[in-house]
Amino acid sequence: MIRTLIWLFTAVILAFLYLPFILVFWLFRSRKETAGPNKAAAAMLKPAVLILAKVAGAKVIVKGKENLTEDASLYVGNHQSDFDALIALSYLGSMKSMVIKKELMKIPVVNLLLEILAGIPLDRENMRQSLKAIKTAGEKIKAGNSVLIFPEGTRSKGPDMGEFKHGAFKAALDAKAPITVFAIDGSYKCLEENHRLKAAMIYLSILPVIRPEEYEGMKASALGEMVQERIREELSDMRKTY
Repeated sequence: MIRTLIWLFTAVILAFLYLPFILVFWLFRSRKETAGPNKAAAAMLKPAVLILAKVAGAKVIVKGKENLTEDASLYVGNHQSDFDALIALSYLGSMKSMVIKKELMKIPVVNLLLEILAGIPLDRENMRQSLKAIKTAGEKIKAGNSVLIFPEGTRSKGPDMGEFKHGAFKAALDAKAPITVFAIDGSYKCLEENHRLKAAMIYLSILPVIRPEEYEGMKASALGEMVQERIREELSDMRKTY
């Protein structure tokens, strides 16, 4: 409980300190659907994201940094916890546009941050809007901006991985883009086990990039199954080492 309160206090202090800058960046944000995160804002916000990860007690072990690419890519990983977004924003290179649940846009300040970072709200209850969100993701990638998505659609809250929503991979197919695959393990221990933050080891493994020629001719369902199997195998290999 104490760690959770300290984390919340830190988040409030950071929000207060950053709010004037957030408002300026929000006022001058790009309204283009194809825009990526505001680079100046992302550079300024990244230290705050790292601070929040550290205060939460997360010790993150990263493997495969050499697999990160400068090419506009679809970033895809498993989703154990709400904490995964902080991990992804902190350790996967420069900040990416992220496909997010639309409910986050109702949270004050958070909604401004997500707009500055070119987040893509997705309504899981509205198929038409979901398809539009995935199309927007593809257009961003075509324009040279990477997009991150958790294809399970919701967190698993434990070590097991849920089934991937294959529609997420239409963004890569439409953009003919590289796919950067990553596996996260242990993040559920940091937050989901008792709904309070606690110190935990979190393992992040970045796999070799899947190039468009590797999935040429595949349907979204086959591509999703291939990516999910690679993550499943990586999680199995990771767990043999700790």
